[in-house]
Parts: sequence; structure tokens; C-alpha cells
Amino acid sequence: MARFGWNRRTVGAALGLVVAGALAGLAAPALAGDPAAPAGGVARGAAGPIPGSPYAGPVHVESTFSYVDGTARSFVTDLGLVRSVEGGTVVLERPDGETVSVPTDGDTCVVVDGALGSLDDVEPGMRAVIHAEGGTAEVVRAGLLRPREPLCHELVGAVHGDLSTTFADGRTARWTWDRGMITAIDHDGRTISLIRRDATEVTLSYDDRTRVFDEGIGSVEDLGVGDVAVFVSEELADGSLVARRIRCVMPAPGGAG
Repeated sequence: MARFGWNRRTVGAALGLVVAGALAGLAAPALAGDPAAPAGGVARGAAGPIPGSPYAGPVHVESTFSYVDGTARSFVTDLGLVRSVEGGTVVLERPDGETVSVPTDGDTCVVVDGALGSLDDVEPGMRAVIHAEGGTAEVVRAGLLRPREPLCHELVGAVHGDLSTTFADGRTARWTWDRGMITAIDHDGRTISLIRRDATEVTLSYDDRTRVFDEGIGSVEDLGVGDVAVFVSEELADGSLVARRIRCVMPAPGGAG
């Protein structure tokens, strides 16, 4: 699978950027210190999963997000190499050998090499992630993936997501996505409580594998009550949720904690 040129961090950033624009920072900040990464971009290398993130190693993601207004949207995301772009349809070959054809329309958001573009800019051989809704591409991201890419706003107003990922080797995993304001942090019990904009209260556990991102990589100790954050949590075999990636998107006024 090395021919796809996706290294561990590249895949993490790619699906983070596409499945949820707000999740881009969950994987991407780690790239800043990667000596193999091109300036301002994502490192290239052999594909391979890393533990602790739904956006590291999968080739296919199915997700459903709920929004503060009570609506829901379902997305299908595929990652691979562009084989052709013809008649408004992008054909993608995934690292697991599957080929998917996804039509686009006038509303499809296209990002190429980290900048807004058009389907004419997408070329065969480019690495790409296609984020589809109802069988049509909502977002196409191709070429060099950058930590801070334009957002296509598919998750504006989202408060919760359920994600199922499939890896190139056939493994599967389930994750949740929550955005809300932190109401309590119990360092002894290793839990974080938050309230979402739909007034739902959520308590998540964390462990030594939990990573916190803002402008850099931090720890749970850097978070405080009142911070607004996005949480990506892994669903374990017993049904419990452990936060794996936390991105602080709006610190509490005055840094209250």
C-alpha cells in the first residue's frame, strides 16, 4: 500500500479534515514538528494506521451527525487515489483495492492543495478524500493536505456524531464526536463532563492516550471549565467511551479553569 503515499499522519489529517472540518485540528497540529513533512503540508510515506484516532488508517467511514436544530445528516467518506475525473464523477481507488465512483454537483465543495478550487483542478494520481451525502460528493479534498484548510461548513451546528470506520486490513472501529462546553474535570477519576448546545450533558473518561490540541499538542491539564471543545471518543468493547482526541476551539474567557 506504500504506492498510495499516505503515511500515518497524512491519513489522520485527511479524514479529520473531510469528515469534520472542525476535526482537522485533532490530527493536524502534530504535523508541525514532523521533519518529513513538506513546508506547510503533510508528510508523505507508506500508509498505515495508528491507534487512538478514527482518522488514522481508515479507508472508509460512515457517519451520522445530529445538529442543534434537531436535524441529522449522514455521510460516507472514502480515501484513496484519484483514477479519473469525467462527466462530473470522481473515481477513487482505496488502499484496500476497492474502487468507488462518486458523482459531484454544483454544490460540491472542492479543496485542492489546501485551497478552494474546482473539479477541473483534481487530477488522476492525486490523493483524495471524498465526503458524500446521499450518494453525491459534498466535499472533495485532493492533493497536498494541509493542517489548516478551508472549511466546507458541513458540520456547522453539529453537536454529536456517530462514526463507523473500516481499515484497509478489514478491521472496524466505532467512535463518537461531541462538541460542547466543559463543565467539570475530575483528574482523580479521569473524567471530563461537558454540555452540548442541545442541552445534553456528556461525561467521558480519558487516559494516557488522550491527546489535546489547540495551537500545539497539550494534555488534559491544559483544559479548563468553560472551554468549548470537540471530543473524538473511542467506543470500547464494553460500550464505554474514552476520549482520544480533544480540540479546544474556544478557551474560557480569562482562561478560567
